Amino acid sequence: MFGWKIAHIKSSSKIEGNKNIYTISGQMFFGTTNYFLTVFDYEHDPDQIEIDFTHSHIWDHSRVTAIGKVIEKYESHHKKVTLVGLNEEIHRMIDRIGLQSVSSYE
Repeated sequence: MFGWKIAHIKSSSKIEGNKNIYTISGQMFFGTTNYFLTVFDYEHDPDQIEIDFTHSHIWDHSRVTAIGKVIEKYESHHKKVTLVGLNEEIHRMIDRIGLQSVSSYE
């Protein structure tokens, strides 16, 4: 029951030049994966995408895998993703699974 109560993330986006900036807010865990994967407009977004996790918390390795899926989908459309607002623990998870080679983060 607790999982369902906190399984809400919010997203917003804004275009700045040739970049779409997505802001993700809320707790990211197994209960939010499906929604997270549908937030993005992979085909119609501009060439540069920034995903800002400053107002979010990523709880487990499987959510990092979901981020990897988003990056892969954008890259299949020849677009570059930059991740911002991640804490140090998530940076280490990203490095461990090899996402740093397909994206950049600040």
